[in-house]
Amino acid sequence: MIEVLTEIMPDGFKRGPELPFINPKLVVESTNTQTAEQAIWTYKRDLVSHRPHYILDPDEFKIHKVLDTDYGVIGEFHPSQPQWASRCVFVSIVKEDTITLTAEQEESVGRLLRVLCDVEAVPAITYEGGGMGTSTFGAFEGIVFWSSMPNGRAAPGKINWTNLNKGLQDYKTPELLGIAGEDTKIYEDEEEAAVEISTEDLDLLTMAELKEIASEAGIAYSNLRKAELVEAIETARS
Repeated sequence: MIEVLTEIMPDGFKRGPELPFINPKLVVESTNTQTAEQAIWTYKRDLVSHRPHYILDPDEFKIHKVLDTDYGVIGEFHPSQPQWASRCVFVSIVKEDTITLTAEQEESVGRLLRVLCDVEAVPAITYEGGGMGTSTFGAFEGIVFWSSMPNGRAAPGKINWTNLNKGLQDYKTPELLGIAGEDTKIYEDEEEAAVEISTEDLDLLTMAELKEIASEAGIAYSNLRKAELVEAIETARS
């Protein structure tokens, strides 16, 4: 069971501008605290410091929503502010930068990120390379570490992508979620998880799910509307 807890900061806290609905991505960092409660307490003590939109707690299997995702985060970034030019939702893992998570914790992080991919309409794909340029970062859709951003800092520290992707790809969530305590479904059978969605059912999928299918098929989906994306997938399959 996943708990999604809303802890949005009260009025008076500085926030960034309204985020556009293009090229959505999750930008992953770390809290540098031992618990989510410690991180939230720290954020509430400073009205103008950086804070993420979400906090993931892999041990408690909880997601804390800290900021309204209609608006950007604040902080010191590249002068071009790449996190405002596209839809960047910042996600902080409960961990110290310099302390490595266990394999189980990494898989748990992947599962929690999958929930946020579904909630925020972000393709469940990861970027495992080094730093990105401003234009490349702005055009990417999926999950990146803060260290991938132009002039990004080295956060959230070392994480095994194989373990994270196991949780990300093998964990499926039902229609979600703004409510604490929703049940989720794990596909125990790898063959069940790998069943291809029939062409007739493509219209029933979310944009995030369609983009994931398009990514696997090598289809360029940037800025396509849903009907156009469905048509592109149908064309690739014919």
